[in-house]
Amino acid sequence: MRKGIDGLATLIQDSFELDPYGDSIFLFSGWSKDRYKCLYFDGDGFAMLYKRLDGGKLQW
Repeated sequence: MRKGIDGLATLIQDSFELDPYGDSIFLFSGWSKDRYKCLYFDGDGFAMLYKRLDGGKLQW
């Protein structure tokens, strides 16, 4: 969960071979699954949401 917007956009392009500038939302979670980041390109730039769950874990 150390990567910022640029690192996550590069990961999307290089590892997953997807277009981060497309009409998609990308979710990233750490090992503990109590935190996640959401990356989205809205046409003007990237938006990133970071959320920590207090009482549970993210279930994929």
